[in-house]
Amino acid sequence: PAIINILSAAAALPVLGTSIYSSSKRAALSLTESLWQEFSPKGIYVAAVLSGPVKTGLYQSRSGEDRQKIKESIISKVGVSAATEAARIIRGISKRKKRIVSGIIAKTMSAAYKAAPQTSVTVSGFFTRLLPLKTFKAIFKKRDKK
Repeated sequence: PAIINILSAAAALPVLGTSIYSSSKRAALSLTESLWQEFSPKGIYVAAVLSGPVKTGLYQSRSGEDRQKIKESIISKVGVSAATEAARIIRGISKRKKRIVSGIIAKTMSAAYKAAPQTSVTVSGFFTRLLPLKTFKAIFKKRDKK
């Protein structure tokens, strides 16, 4: 038996402009960790998955301006396929990890928050305001060309 909660990297580090989303993911992470404490002694595996951007069909039904925004978003630029994400999750489950942090963005956000919680939140908000999405695109284009 197992309980696997699929969350988000936002559970590890709040993202500017997503207060309700980030706080609900953080609450779900806390719930998952409490369940782990309660159920792991009974032999029930409990894990939280903190994923970065994943390209899913969730946005395919959108149209017009919403669809264009999604095409220009960070998800379309650095997101991984659902199949890739599923393989990462299965690998984490097979290793019986309590917290499965998947992808470079999620790992960076998680590490930053662990290292300096208050500072990383401030820096995250600062960079989100400072660097528009076009700048992020340019950064990842340069990285991909190397």
